[in-house]
Amino acid sequence: MLVKIIQPKYPDEGEEQRVFESIVEMLGSIDEADLILLPEGSNMPAVKTVDYHRLANVNLPALIDAAKSAAKRCRALVIVNAVYPVDGDYRNRSVVYDENGNEAAIYDKAQLPPSEQPYVTHEYIAGGGLTGVYSVNGLRIGFATCYDNYFDEYSEALAVQRPDIIVSSSYQRTEAAHILRLQAAHTAHKAECWYLRSSWHKGNGLGGTSCVASPDGIIVAEATTVGVLSYDLDIKYKRTAPVNQGMKYRVDREPSIYLPAGAAITANDEKMPYPRVCAHRGCNTLAPENTMPAFGIAVAFGADEIEFDVQCTSDGVPVVMHDTTVNRTTDGEGKISNMTLAEIKALDCGVGKFEAYRGTRVPTLEEVIRKFSCHTVMNVHVYSIDNTSDEYFQKIIDIIYKYGAEKHVYIGGGKCVMEAFARLAPDLRRCSLYDFKSGEEHLEYAISCGAQKMQFFLDKWSPELIRKANEAGIKANYFFCDDTESAKKMLKYGVDTILSNEYLKIKSSL
Repeated sequence: MLVKIIQPKYPDEGEEQRVFESIVEMLGSIDEADLILLPEGSNMPAVKTVDYHRLANVNLPALIDAAKSAAKRCRALVIVNAVYPVDGDYRNRSVVYDENGNEAAIYDKAQLPPSEQPYVTHEYIAGGGLTGVYSVNGLRIGFATCYDNYFDEYSEALAVQRPDIIVSSSYQRTEAAHILRLQAAHTAHKAECWYLRSSWHKGNGLGGTSCVASPDGIIVAEATTVGVLSYDLDIKYKRTAPVNQGMKYRVDREPSIYLPAGAAITANDEKMPYPRVCAHRGCNTLAPENTMPAFGIAVAFGADEIEFDVQCTSDGVPVVMHDTTVNRTTDGEGKISNMTLAEIKALDCGVGKFEAYRGTRVPTLEEVIRKFSCHTVMNVHVYSIDNTSDEYFQKIIDIIYKYGAEKHVYIGGGKCVMEAFARLAPDLRRCSLYDFKSGEEHLEYAISCGAQKMQFFLDKWSPELIRKANEAGIKANYFFCDDTESAKKMLKYGVDTILSNEYLKIKSSL
């Protein structure tokens, strides 16, 4: 694979536009390449001395035209990092243009330094989960834009996705060149793949250092001045880690050691000890059920699990509410499946019993997962009465993975939900809930569908069925116990998790 890396001059005051034009000229001079990489912010050199957003808009069209022309002319992938206007905001964005000049992948920078945050929106940053690797024409490309390079947990999140190549469009104009070489070599070695860096030449031992690092962690080519660095690499070459390592980087690491939430992260569903008490719809005797305050109280109490229900709006958004209508728990009326998210968000959950919580809104599934991911185990009860499409179920799956909650979540539901999630997301744990005439039929189905859990109900259980579930390796949930004597009895029979509306009372008595 022939790679060409553009390294422009870092402009002095007044040189910004001429330097931008030189980038376009260098793109136009390349006649042969398989991949072309540009530095960070190619449409707005020297961001501290010019109007950031003006240059982003004025220069971007010419930059994109030049990139597309180079892609078509060379039949190459051209990777451009620039400030892109997006829906009235601005993104620090890398775009891969394929050999036809089409957008083939888009990466928005994960780590924004404080200097960028006044100019670039960062609400898109999810936090948690794997990110930054995209497949283009069979090539797995990882992105590490400038500041991303300083975070080991980010490079480990790339490494576990097994990229073929990591591209780094960068400024880093005040960083020492020897540190930049170390970063490039370290990332390439850790990810066991090629690493390409494109940056701005400043001289005096700072910045620049556009380079190619091999999977062995060796700098095999480096630009020492302004121009185009060329290197022909063997993309099939992979460094093989020593057999005795066997690690999976971020996946195998204890997240509380290095994630911002630190000690607030709890054991996941596989590791959380039993027996457990699950706060049914949150602490719903203290705050409106299935709302952020109810879940927040439960988490503050140290709940082993929280349970909540997911319904679908008319515009396809998963929201957290038990009933199929909003009548009982809000100040509105209507069926959820006939209402848009905007209409539901206008309703107030703080009515009647919970006047102190006036102004509390119905949360979306994404709001709940984003807030409480890894802070407790989440029993997510997915209703499929009005929407059983794979597209809808995939939205739920995508939200769970987006926020790195896959090990802290299990999906509850009937046959339709069990079978859909087994097919679409077999790694997610499942709890069979209902659709059965008897407890015996339910247990038989839970075993046959490979569910890790099943939920017994008030009138469809027996000590014998709980014992059989335990013997089959299925964890037994029980719905529900709000008095301590009943809870103790169910634990004696072998129930693993008790759902309760009185979390603190039940938990403190066991």
